[in-house]
Amino acid sequence: MTPFFRVILLVFSLIFIFTVSSYTQVLPQPPAVAVMSKADSSFIKLRWAATNPVLWQKSNKSGFVVEKFLLVRNNKLLGNPVKINRYEIKLWPLERWEPLAKQKRTERWAAIALQAIYGKHFNVQSTGSSQFYTVMTRVQDQEMRYSFALMSADYSFEVAQAMGIGLQDKDVKKDEKYLYKVYFASTGNTKTDTAYTVVGLEDYMPLPEPLEVGVQFGSRAATISWNTEYHEHIYTGYYIERSEDGIHFKQLSDIPITRPVKENQRSSDKVIYKTDTLPANGVVYHYRVVGLTPFGETGPPSKIVSGQGKEAFTAMPVFERPVIQGNKVSFHWYFFDEQDKSLVNIKGFDIERSILSEGPYQPIYANKLLSPSERDATDSLKEGTHYYRLKILDKNENAFYSFAQLVQAPDSIPPAIPASLTGIADTSGTVSLHWQNVVDKDLLGYKVFRSNHQHAEYTLITPSPIQDTLYSDRVEIKTLSEKVYYRVVAIDKNYNHSEYSTAVEIIKPDRMAPSAPVLSRALAAGNTVRIEWINSSSSDVAEHHLYRKEESQTSWDLVEVVPMTDHVSAAIDETVKSGKNYSYTILAVDRSKLESRPSNATTVKIPKEAVRLTGIRYDFKKETGELKITWDGREDVKYYWIYRSIDNESLSLYKKHNAVNLFIDKISKPGLYTYRIKVFFKNDEPAIFSEPTVVSVK
Repeated sequence: MTPFFRVILLVFSLIFIFTVSSYTQVLPQPPAVAVMSKADSSFIKLRWAATNPVLWQKSNKSGFVVEKFLLVRNNKLLGNPVKINRYEIKLWPLERWEPLAKQKRTERWAAIALQAIYGKHFNVQSTGSSQFYTVMTRVQDQEMRYSFALMSADYSFEVAQAMGIGLQDKDVKKDEKYLYKVYFASTGNTKTDTAYTVVGLEDYMPLPEPLEVGVQFGSRAATISWNTEYHEHIYTGYYIERSEDGIHFKQLSDIPITRPVKENQRSSDKVIYKTDTLPANGVVYHYRVVGLTPFGETGPPSKIVSGQGKEAFTAMPVFERPVIQGNKVSFHWYFFDEQDKSLVNIKGFDIERSILSEGPYQPIYANKLLSPSERDATDSLKEGTHYYRLKILDKNENAFYSFAQLVQAPDSIPPAIPASLTGIADTSGTVSLHWQNVVDKDLLGYKVFRSNHQHAEYTLITPSPIQDTLYSDRVEIKTLSEKVYYRVVAIDKNYNHSEYSTAVEIIKPDRMAPSAPVLSRALAAGNTVRIEWINSSSSDVAEHHLYRKEESQTSWDLVEVVPMTDHVSAAIDETVKSGKNYSYTILAVDRSKLESRPSNATTVKIPKEAVRLTGIRYDFKKETGELKITWDGREDVKYYWIYRSIDNESLSLYKKHNAVNLFIDKISKPGLYTYRIKVFFKNDEPAIFSEPTVVSVK
């Protein structure tokens, strides 16, 4: 091991040994892979890892497979997920790590990961005889490599990618949600699980700022505290920043601060305390805290806390946890050395109370200090949650404070259900909600839930309680769902939840045109046309508009407006003219007056009215057997066909005749002769038959 690696490991061992110990004691059985995901505004990040050291070392050789499936499109769950990509991801070879090892922001974490993966030895040498170093030396080499490698991946996403346990996916769309499936490429004969995560860009949420940040100042020292419970699944580390002007801040250390993990933790155990040495007393210093995610991203800074160091006692009292006894709260404090000479500078004590950990605090004894020899006090038990701190006032009127202690009155009664929930959506997709305020004294706030279906599961859209009774939400309006539903829950300071409010139905503004109907056919019958179609499939269609134009027209004329019903899908056009060609199309109009695109156009030809022969006459001469048939002549005739039948015979083509309007037939035997003349016109208009001419020959 190089000297650089050994120094780095010694430093990080001091900070993370408790985390390492607890991490390796809760290995899941059977061995498995775990995965987490995070959506950003334009990409998705994945982090995964084997959940025990043995599989981790195997995965360094085999790598992982990540399969990506399309699960949801346009807020609609697909019937079958569509596989759209497959990634084979492996640990980078040693030579590829060089750029990471040289970059300032990644060199420390790359160095630790390299030593954990490729180093011949990974030992932390004991330099003392305390229990701390004894525990450190007992940690096995394999577990140490595993824990420090994953720690490095937590603090640098670039290092996670180099280790083959991180992926940034930029091939994503806003209206889609994806299922990622992660499994070992190969683990030999070891049986392993597969990890899944579902995520889309719509899951993006800004990182929160750390909460309940406080600071206590002593002589040339400041102790900064913050509560990690609210964001323990978001942040794995924190940075403290200090400023002298409240504007320009600098990190106290580039090594993140973590909270040791313990079993059966209480809420108070999830507060981190970190002491900073001040350059001088009497100067105002400003502090803030920044969270660090497992994806190597830092969130927004917390609120700023300020103060200055003061010359103080060499001994500070221990303010014990308050004890609830009936309707009273008892307080006790003490000094480790009651004979400390600095205690003579104490003017008196006071107990202060606030509903918030950061204040403002008010004394529980108005205009009265407890004597310097007092070590106990009481207060009446108040409803809800309160914080108490001990105030020490010296003879120079300098005030010093203990850390705040939480007192919660027993409370299992939930707040009232929010009432009169109303809302409206504007054309941009902004939904404005309002409800009646709940008047419970210990009300913490409200949570808002949303669903696309009234009786389906509702999704929380306000992770942190909101105090206002007004809330604005944004919904996607270009979707197939026409409505969205909201419910509100009230929460008190003991985190008792009310029942859901009555759901409010919000109708989304319609900016999505309906689907087009399908024009199936148009049939001409004389001087009428029957048009048939398949109705639009959109549920909000109000009517269909039927349009027509002649062959010579460039614009369409509205023929008929047909109200939408389940049964009407045809119309009769009785305004056509013979001999004309007409085209028809149809479109759907929804309740918001949005029109679909026109359907396919269908053209129909209206036949001209039949022009029949007139003036048909015949003359039969029995002595010669000659039958002469004449009719009114026409100049537009091209030729004639003469059809004849005798008695009960079928009518059949008898002669093809020129354009002359005279036909002579020779009759050789008696009988009933029937003649019809078919006319063919020069302009190729349809041929027509004359009326029958019947001649009886005896």
